[in-house]
Amino acid sequence: MQEKLQTILRRLEQNRWKYYNISRKSAEFLSILAKLAKTKNVLEVGTANGYSALWLAEAVKQNGGKITTVEIDPVVVEEAKKNFFEAGLHQSIEVKIGDARKVIKELPGSFDFLFLDAVPSQYQAYLGVALPKLAKNALIVADNIVSHQHQVAGFWEFVTRNPYLESATVPLAGGLGIILKKDGEPSGSQTLCEEMADNFKIPAL
Repeated sequence: MQEKLQTILRRLEQNRWKYYNISRKSAEFLSILAKLAKTKNVLEVGTANGYSALWLAEAVKQNGGKITTVEIDPVVVEEAKKNFFEAGLHQSIEVKIGDARKVIKELPGSFDFLFLDAVPSQYQAYLGVALPKLAKNALIVADNIVSHQHQVAGFWEFVTRNPYLESATVPLAGGLGIILKKDGEPSGSQTLCEEMADNFKIPAL
């Protein structure tokens, strides 16, 4: 990793709690996962100031990969874009502004890596719209699985009971849920995913 990027990341870490960024150890683990999986197309839900997107962009750049990151707050998006440009990674990151439950439905193509780091109680809805867009053998990583266990209960129950999803918990910081979308389609995937998303009313933007 270039020293310039390291300097930017260290600066962002000083305000980690203001933006609810993942811990550095979690970010390092996320980066290694993306590299090992030879990830090319990442979907991130929850951009904030761009801390985790920078880690992922650096990880997938070597494979010619890119990140699509979704954030509902336009103010922090502007800050994130400045950080992406300063790090020289802006060409590898596309930012979408809006409610992820709406935005993801309109995204073209498929993704081989999904990182969930937004409102934990909405993970079930995010997965509901994202799952049909994930390639087979895609990796899904969800932050705060342990620290916000009560908020992600429905999401984690669906994950652990589905025969086409293999999961494990990594006890780093708030806890990372690591999920593999195996060959085949999650049972009743399209209908079930729509129901998962529809359980949450999407407010007008």
